Amino acid sequence: PTMMPKDIHPSPKMFDYWRRELERVMYGAQLTMAPDQRWRNLPWDDVPTLLYVSPAGDDAAAAREYEVLLQSFPGHALDAHVLEGRGWAFLRLGRRTEAVGLFARAAQVASNETDRARCVFKQADALAADGRFDEAATVYAQVTNGPLRVEAGFHQANALLRSNQPAAAARVYRRLRRSDSGMGAEAGLRLAALEAS
Repeated sequence: PTMMPKDIHPSPKMFDYWRRELERVMYGAQLTMAPDQRWRNLPWDDVPTLLYVSPAGDDAAAAREYEVLLQSFPGHALDAHVLEGRGWAFLRLGRRTEAVGLFARAAQVASNETDRARCVFKQADALAADGRFDEAATVYAQVTNGPLRVEAGFHQANALLRSNQPAAAARVYRRLRRSDSGMGAEAGLRLAALEAS
């Protein structure tokens, strides 16, 4: 999966279907394959949100399932997605400190820059949700490339404002104002409002 759904809670029947598909590939005809091969042959295109769903909204059950996957297939290239899914479950459960650690681990093992940036972004979101705005601002600043770059900048500025650092937030808005993303005007407005206050 390339983009992370914010909150997916399929019906129990739909989750059971996806779960059976996963088990069919992992434990069915391919049971004799090495674990790495089983993961490589999962129908990811057919189940793009499987690693980010919770059965009927049961995030505790999802967190347990992600842990089973991590223990069953240690060191696999898709560990970043499993860690990220577990981080989402913990974040929704209010277990923010654990979510921060999971997103950080996911970023470390991510196989490409887009996945790494998304995991770093979610790590910063979890820090902000935990009220750790100084740390969140530092982590948002690490998202320097990719489609989340500008959004991370706005979140960084907000975290700086929440941690009573208006001068640092103004510097971020000045940088974003020069952005070619189409968000330059918004950054200029926020900068003007900040300077007027």
